Amino acid sequence: MISEFARLIDIPKEELLGKRRSQRLDNARQLLWKKMRQNGYTVTWIAELFHRTHSSVSKGIQRSQFLLETGDRLVTYWNQKTESLTLDSIDMSERKEIIEIRTPRYITRVRQMETYTFRGFSCPCCSGRGYTSVEIGKDEWRDDACAICGGTGALEADVIIQWVAKNDDRDKNNAPEVSRI
Repeated sequence: MISEFARLIDIPKEELLGKRRSQRLDNARQLLWKKMRQNGYTVTWIAELFHRTHSSVSKGIQRSQFLLETGDRLVTYWNQKTESLTLDSIDMSERKEIIEIRTPRYITRVRQMETYTFRGFSCPCCSGRGYTSVEIGKDEWRDDACAICGGTGALEADVIIQWVAKNDDRDKNNAPEVSRI
């Protein structure tokens, strides 16, 4: 989402993620925060990603909303240009692990699937804390167990390799279910 947003409004991604400030850059960054929040990201996660405080991001989102409501031309233009950005277009995995795939020396009908588990990933929803803070009133917060990591603060990545015959007419729906967070 960040890369696509940056491309659409013609501001380098590095500048959006950086510390440099200008009215134009602040407005763009705050609109991006607003869009990320609308797509389900927590204010805490956004703050951590952008190296800002929770209150800075919250106020920035409010300011972006104010600029849209008062008809700021540039922010309204950017908002219209980036309307199509959704959770599906969010930048996903960045960590690089390489699996070298070779056919097994011995394969049987029973053992045609391999699973590799990669550990050590911090949950992006709760920033590894295991809980998310929910505002329940003015200056009142409640901590709820994170729905993504189940309160552990950590995630694992399971990579499944299933060996099948080249022209196998198997039902593609029988393949292991792959889910995204």
